[in-house]
Amino acid sequence: GDAIESVRTKLAEALGAGPNSTTVSHPIMEALLTLERADEVLLFANARTDEQASSPETRLRFAKALMSKGVADQAEAELRCLVEEAPDWIPALDSLCEALRQQKKIKEALAIFRRIEALGPDRGVISDLRYRMFGTAE
Repeated sequence: GDAIESVRTKLAEALGAGPNSTTVSHPIMEALLTLERADEVLLFANARTDEQASSPETRLRFAKALMSKGVADQAEAELRCLVEEAPDWIPALDSLCEALRQQKKIKEALAIFRRIEALGPDRGVISDLRYRMFGTAE
């Protein structure tokens, strides 16, 4: 609402960027996700009509918000498109793995986990994913 618009304007001024730029909108969307305000992320992402609305980063945040709302099947569809476009993009693969896990599609989630592992992400990424998949970081 108005509070988000105020933050967007102030952040744009501070960063010297346009208020509709991904430089401004992505931190706002991440903050809303962290605050478990997925409804606002969905509204925020859906309200975008510019070319940034279709950026992979915006679409990833949209999918994460869908998962937060419990519609992992819709998130899965978006994430599969992202992975098709960028097969080695670890954030999309990680989120796809999580969407599959939430839907109890364990075989598919495990295959994505192995794919991520083969790409050699930083240790923190794989530890976090391993914990979500298996309940242990090691």
